[in-house]
Amino acid sequence: MRKVMTNRPSNIPPEPHSLTPRKTSRRAALGRILGLGPSAIGLRKYINSNSNEGGIRVIGKVSKVPWRSVVTAAATAAVLSALMGVPQAVAASGASILQDERHRILTFAGKCLTVRSIADNAPIDQRVCGSLNDQKFTFHPVGDGRYEIKTFTDKCLTVRDGSTANSALIEQSGCADRTEQKFRIYPLPDEYRVEIRTFADKCVTVYGGAVDDNAPIVQHDCIDHYAQKFELAPAT
Repeated sequence: MRKVMTNRPSNIPPEPHSLTPRKTSRRAALGRILGLGPSAIGLRKYINSNSNEGGIRVIGKVSKVPWRSVVTAAATAAVLSALMGVPQAVAASGASILQDERHRILTFAGKCLTVRSIADNAPIDQRVCGSLNDQKFTFHPVGDGRYEIKTFTDKCLTVRDGSTANSALIEQSGCADRTEQKFRIYPLPDEYRVEIRTFADKCVTVYGGAVDDNAPIVQHDCIDHYAQKFELAPAT
C-alpha cells in the first residue's frame, strides 16, 4: 500500500466543483482539478501503463528537495537573466549560454523533463535525471519575449493539437513556427525557479503533481502550484 504524506491530498477527486479562487486554496486546487478535462481518462490510462507503480501519487508540497544542490544559484541566475534580458554581471555571457548550450528542465521532484522517443508527437515525461541527450533542451528566442524549446532531435516542444484545454499534453513535433510551439519563461520570486507558460497562457505542469517516473507533462491554468515550478540547469 502506497504511503501518502499526511495532511496532503492523496488522490484526485472525481469532481472539480470544489475549486475556489481563494488564495489559501491554490495549492490544494491543482490536486482537485488536474486530469479532470475531456482527456482525463486517456491520461490516466497513459500514466497507469507507463508507471512502475501502476499509478500516480498526488502530494501537497515537497519542501526538502535539494534544489540548490542540483544547480548553483549563480548558474541559474545567469540562465534566468539571459531568458528575461536582465543585465546582470553574473549573466554577462547569458545570450551565448542559451544559444550554444543545452539545459535540463528539472521538476519539483528533482526529476528531468524527458522526451519519450525521437518520433513526432512523442510525449514529454518526467524521469530521473541522467546523462542522455533526451533530457537536454535549447531555448531559441522567436521575438516578443517568447521561445521555442528544442529537443535533442531538433524538434520543438508543442502543445498537442494546439489545444487550449487543461491537461493537453506537451509533446515534441517538427518546428514549424506554430503558435503552440512558443513559450514564455517567468522567473519566480525565489530567484532560482521559473514558470513556463504556453501560448494559451497556461503553465507547463507535472500531471497530477505526481512524483513518479513517466508522469506526463501537460498544460494547466497557472495557480502558483509546486508542480508548475521548474529549474533550468546547464547540461554537461
